[in-house]
Amino acid sequence: MRKTLLLLLSVLLCTALFGQTQPVRIVSPTVEMQDGSQPLATSQPRFSWKYADNGSVNNVRQTSYRLIVASTEENARHNIGDLWDTKAVASDQMLYIPYEGKTLESRDKAYWKVVTTVAYNGKEDKKGKNNSGTSTTTEVLESEVGSFEISLLSSEDWSALWIGHEFDDDSLVRRTRIAARYLRKEFHLRDNIREARLYVCGLGQYSAFLNGTEVAAEEIFKPALSDYRKRVYFNAFDVTQQLHKGDNAIGVILAAGRYFAMRYNRGENEWGGETHVMHYGRPRMILQLEVTYQDGTTERIVSNDSWKITNQGPIRTLNEFDGETYDARLELGDWSTAGYDDSKWIPVFGVHPPEGSLMPQSNPNLAVQDTVWPVALFRKGDKWMLDMGQNMVGYLNLRIQGQHIGDTITLRFGESLKPDSTLYTENLRGAGFTDRYVAGSDRTFQWHPTFIYHGFRYVEISGLRNAPEANNFQGLVLYDKMNVTGHFETCNDIINTVYHNAYWGIRGNYRSMPTDCPQRDERMGWTGDRTTGNYGESYI
Repeated sequence: MRKTLLLLLSVLLCTALFGQTQPVRIVSPTVEMQDGSQPLATSQPRFSWKYADNGSVNNVRQTSYRLIVASTEENARHNIGDLWDTKAVASDQMLYIPYEGKTLESRDKAYWKVVTTVAYNGKEDKKGKNNSGTSTTTEVLESEVGSFEISLLSSEDWSALWIGHEFDDDSLVRRTRIAARYLRKEFHLRDNIREARLYVCGLGQYSAFLNGTEVAAEEIFKPALSDYRKRVYFNAFDVTQQLHKGDNAIGVILAAGRYFAMRYNRGENEWGGETHVMHYGRPRMILQLEVTYQDGTTERIVSNDSWKITNQGPIRTLNEFDGETYDARLELGDWSTAGYDDSKWIPVFGVHPPEGSLMPQSNPNLAVQDTVWPVALFRKGDKWMLDMGQNMVGYLNLRIQGQHIGDTITLRFGESLKPDSTLYTENLRGAGFTDRYVAGSDRTFQWHPTFIYHGFRYVEISGLRNAPEANNFQGLVLYDKMNVTGHFETCNDIINTVYHNAYWGIRGNYRSMPTDCPQRDERMGWTGDRTTGNYGESYI
């Protein structure tokens, strides 16, 4: 028994040691630059992969590849490319190889892997000897099996309707600050569920919920920005785990975003011309939930005139440039769960679709990707001044206690202070840069806005009954999901600071598109100087 145990431990040790020392391996296989977790926006995706080595080899080069795309995972594992098999292709190409197999259509799912041949030489040891001699080693490598799914590519794939509502209290003049819409629908699922996909577009922005849980809560400001006259994007999510047999409910918070644009009565802009802001209409939504049962049958739950809507929820006013007002006294409870009393809600209207074509979104949504903690908190008169220590883009998460019902906490944001330590805001021009929270109870609460962001280092806080602590506040940094592809550091502090500032400036200016600034009343994707900056940003 003891010998058997020692033998087993030896095998495990060898596996741990040598399994991690494979000289070269395939890493980061992607399809259409994604990991395959989200449905793709094209029926002709491109395949890419990279290599990593364990540091013992030199001169690694690919001499051939074979792409295998199959209709089942088993076929892919056994090298049966019933959808596409390139066979061995003598090439060093490993980026953006286009699919050229059998035609793929909406909702199709496929499995793929790549088999490559690589050559490499061993590194010299400390005595100057090559670990593998003077010969070249050739090796066949194989990636893990990945999968991908095609999104809805045609208007014929949709049976849902665009819905919304015009409320009398929508503010259409000067600053367009309207209350968020809350929409809901209950439905019954008759059998055990095999899989479910949610396709949704809410203009300008939305958050979707199923049975009380937010869908893709880590993704914010959905969907991506676009010129709504040309195209509007929808998102697709796997929501299988959020549904169950029996009664279910779906809810959507719908915000104005840039679809229902702000209007400033500023007269002429800084260049002497008039200020023009596009305005497309009131918020609207289209949604299609497709459920596949274990027996292979399907069912669709779609947006139509059977839904209900209200604008009497806690998000009272908001736009991206001015901020958000949240009244916790108006929270709606479990409004996105089955059995909720929505008797005071009203029916939705069918509305005209946007001018642009409805298209699947190919790029990831924004996400909170960093946290900044304050470095200082001090009192200024009846207000508190918070210093985040870093000019950042995002919003403030606050945890406060001791307020009374109806108390309003006001947050004003700026990038710098005046000599008297008050907030400097002249550079923000027409933007409102203010969030407000109205307490709904006397209990400790935690809150941050949902559909807005600010560019700031300093926050002026008023309306607090008790002296806060710095750790009551947290800066949440948001931007497009992007990998850091490089790093730069020298022995010169000034150069390092320039790099640091550029790094933060780049992160703060990616919201679906590269923008010119994150704090004042522009935040646009200019095609002049902003375009030239993209070249350098590609290396960070």
